[in-house]
Amino acid sequence: MTQPHVVASHVLWRHNAGLQLARMPWIPWTPRDDYLAPLNTGVRGQEDTVDHGGMVEQVLDTPSCEVIASNLGANVVSVSDWLAHEAHPRRGPKLEWTLAGDFASYDVAKDYVAPASVTLSRKTWCTVCHGPGRHYMQTRYLDCKCRSECQKRLKIMHCLHDGRSVVYKHGQYGDCIPPHPGAMTRCIRNHADRLFAEGITPSRAQHRLKNVVPANEMPPLKQFQNRACYFRLSTLSEHSKPAEMAKLLMASRFDPRMGNSEFFSFGFSVSDGAPDIGYGGATGVFKVGVTTKTLLRTMERDPSTFVFHWDATYKINSMAYPLLICGITDPGGTFHPVGFFLIGMESTDEYEWAMNALMSAYEEVVRSRLQLDYVMADAALAPIAATKKIPELNVKKLLMCFYHCVACVYKRLGAVQPRVIALVLRHLYRMHYSRSKAECDLYWHEAQEAWGGCEVLVSKNFTRYFEDQWLGGDCCNWQVYHTPPGFPTTNNPCELFNKHFKGIYTQRTIHGLCATFVLLGDVAVEYSTSKKLPFELTALPGVKLRRRFSLLMAHDLLQVVPPHEEFQLGPDDLRIVGIVPTLAISMAFAFEDDAGENEYIEALATRGITTMPCEMLATANAYYSNNKANNVRHESICSGNPQPSYGWHDSTVYHCRQERLLAIGLEVQLPLGLQDGVVVRRVREEMCVTDVRSVLHLHFNSVCGD
Repeated sequence: MTQPHVVASHVLWRHNAGLQLARMPWIPWTPRDDYLAPLNTGVRGQEDTVDHGGMVEQVLDTPSCEVIASNLGANVVSVSDWLAHEAHPRRGPKLEWTLAGDFASYDVAKDYVAPASVTLSRKTWCTVCHGPGRHYMQTRYLDCKCRSECQKRLKIMHCLHDGRSVVYKHGQYGDCIPPHPGAMTRCIRNHADRLFAEGITPSRAQHRLKNVVPANEMPPLKQFQNRACYFRLSTLSEHSKPAEMAKLLMASRFDPRMGNSEFFSFGFSVSDGAPDIGYGGATGVFKVGVTTKTLLRTMERDPSTFVFHWDATYKINSMAYPLLICGITDPGGTFHPVGFFLIGMESTDEYEWAMNALMSAYEEVVRSRLQLDYVMADAALAPIAATKKIPELNVKKLLMCFYHCVACVYKRLGAVQPRVIALVLRHLYRMHYSRSKAECDLYWHEAQEAWGGCEVLVSKNFTRYFEDQWLGGDCCNWQVYHTPPGFPTTNNPCELFNKHFKGIYTQRTIHGLCATFVLLGDVAVEYSTSKKLPFELTALPGVKLRRRFSLLMAHDLLQVVPPHEEFQLGPDDLRIVGIVPTLAISMAFAFEDDAGENEYIEALATRGITTMPCEMLATANAYYSNNKANNVRHESICSGNPQPSYGWHDSTVYHCRQERLLAIGLEVQLPLGLQDGVVVRRVREEMCVTDVRSVLHLHFNSVCGD
């Protein structure tokens, strides 16, 4: 084996990009067979060997260089000739630097000096401070740009450990021209960047900095707008570049070794190291999903204990792609998101792809097949058709959102008189709150007779439309008896999550596609950690419902009726009826008019009410209970429905009364007063709340959270 050599030749060797020095003292170098062969051939036999402690140095003399030159031709020049060349850069004279200032940060130091551009930057061991251990500092050399004839040079030494910076100057003869008034300094830029990262607009950022920046130094709004645009593109990824999106998808692609609360992207394959997704046009529709293992494991339970929701929302990203939000609702009414999808368009194929991708991700994480008993969607045909195309889900009920049912009915009626709308909704709500298919059929026959006697509805062929659209086909499951007690009958949980998403996370602004993807990942992580809520297995009345029950009971607007022989009640169950107070509806409409405390009388006077006792106002306020709840019109329309003599089945009254008694430290003993006598009933501590949705649905449907 040939012993490694050390080439120590005063020779320059031209190779490819330019001149390279062939003298490398004390560096072992094994000659290669290609371009070093002539060099070794030329020097063999004409070299002196010097031993340096086991390291061999081959010193080439002048004849050897000539031999090398003859062998390599024009590829070798003498070092002395090259150094003597006129174009060779020589070391400049050593500059004398004068200390200009010591600052706490680099930004403050940069703002102190005149406008200058960095010409050289290097990292060396720190000599600025005497901090613990050895650390680095960044030295930047700058040329002053205050005017073209200024010869001042600057040197800023920035400690990378504690941020301290020292400024030196050289060659200053006179004062520099001050910067342009209103220029955006680095300190102002950093303050503005922090505001831009929080979603603050440029005009609001300029307004918030008025207490920090003097008026004569405040940059114009145009500079804030330019900085905001640059910061959003460079730092916040507020763009929709396919190359950047591909990097994000590959960096967050699903890996079984990921943590439970770490978000990942799914729903695409990888070809040649790049995600196989479409970007619109000939490449196909853009489709990608985002979730975490924790969110997917929320569905790892009995499918009969939750309702699956999926709904698309818009005005999220600059590409106008819909955001499909999937989640489940527990019997307690809590919405749990399980996945987010960015889809290029809203059609049956995209919904089917989203469900298949969610099933694949669920099976990959949980190691079992996803099963759904109840799937709720709006009146669109795409989610219904997509669900029917996937028989592996074993869906038992395709639920229809009751809100969208009412909205479609309103759209069908068009501009008609209020009495016609009241006639339609009265029977519509009776069918919605029916307890069985037989009861719903009974209410439907009554509705046919009532609607058949209305000329406006007959002219619109409304009865035929309602029967074909809402009592047959895929949109007929909007009654409450299709789901167990406590489950929602509308898509409101998902809609409320959409509202929360736009109000809190996007702040109702349009983001780039890449920034939207990152934002969805952050939301998935939050709902997997800090915002994760427990899954309730029992139906519990909400805070709003309990508060309203307390007000209604305090004003004697609820009455308990004797048990009916046809109904078997539990130990904590009863049947109640609601009482509509006099003038309550007119007063409720007055409350809805946003009238102040001193304007109630004027608002009531417009409705023909000139006198009103104070206690009547309190009673009407208890009946209305929740201002801005948008429930007045439903209650006023449905208040004309005849209540059954046997009342409505409920146990929430016991729950509310028990909480009230426990709060003041009394015994849990509940006396209930009836019109024909007094019944005393003892309440157990383990409250069995059943069928919360039945609580005065005829009058207080929107309060119950449906």
